[in-house]
Amino acid sequence: MTMLILSEKKHPLSLVDYREKLLRREFTVDAHHAVAHLANTVSRELEELNYSLEKRIQESADYIYKQAYYDSLTGLPNRLSLIKS
Repeated sequence: MTMLILSEKKHPLSLVDYREKLLRREFTVDAHHAVAHLANTVSRELEELNYSLEKRIQESADYIYKQAYYDSLTGLPNRLSLIKS
């Protein structure tokens, strides 16, 4: 589950103030960082999902090919593999 809570301030920090807060470890996450982090996390998760789906598709295609062209009992090529050649 991902939750995103944003709030807007009337006066954003300047870059200098921002750096000083970082150095003093008084850093609070602003909306830009939260949205960027969310986008990066979602992108990474989608890449992982896409990779696993592509892998499952390839495994399924290999399984179907093996079922179509090889005998399941002996593992030897069947008639279809002779016709294909």
